[in-house]
Amino acid sequence: MSTSFITIIRYELLQASRSPIAFIEPILFFMLVSMLLPLSLSSHIDIDQLAIIGAGFIWICVLLAHLLSLHTLFRDDYHDGTLIQWVLSPTPLIYIIYAKLISHWIICSLPILLTTPLWFWLFHLPEQAFCGFLIILGCSTVLLTVLCAMGAALTVQQNRQTILQGLLILPWYIPVLILASFASNALCQQQIVWISYTYWLAAITTLMLTLLPFLITSALTMMTMSQ
Repeated sequence: MSTSFITIIRYELLQASRSPIAFIEPILFFMLVSMLLPLSLSSHIDIDQLAIIGAGFIWICVLLAHLLSLHTLFRDDYHDGTLIQWVLSPTPLIYIIYAKLISHWIICSLPILLTTPLWFWLFHLPEQAFCGFLIILGCSTVLLTVLCAMGAALTVQQNRQTILQGLLILPWYIPVLILASFASNALCQQQIVWISYTYWLAAITTLMLTLLPFLITSALTMMTMSQ
């Protein structure tokens, strides 16, 4: 079972390397938007104000970048028949879903974490907050990936990316945005309360990471069998 799990992750990473455009677009969007704001505001506000704005604005960029990658999760697998083979295979679909989530996080979220030093420097965020930001960003991106997968599973029969997908999943992103913004702002102001917000974020991430893959499995099975 573990061999099949690792094989699926390798397969997904190989597929992404063969057609990288769909996965590069969200990362490029994140980097461009996060760079344009400090460049446009640096001459109008001081460094402290830019850090406060940047600590909240960066989460909007992360959220939108994940929305752009929403359609890459299950759409191609559904339309080329791979998904129905997964449903009928002896390997439990839940293992395949977890493998897809891990590979999608590696492809779409890990590059965002790797760009953290860049936008930390652009927004003049305090250096002592760097490790805390990585923790918050790690929890947030995992949670956003799971929520993104739920939305992708419910709209897998769409032939192309539509506004329906964004509208369906955006309300689920709001609690993540609120908690991550509060935690990062408190962290930049060196308030100990950022740990409490991070605990809540980690708790919700653990809960969703445990429950939602089973709902995703059920949704994909129903969508596949209704073809």
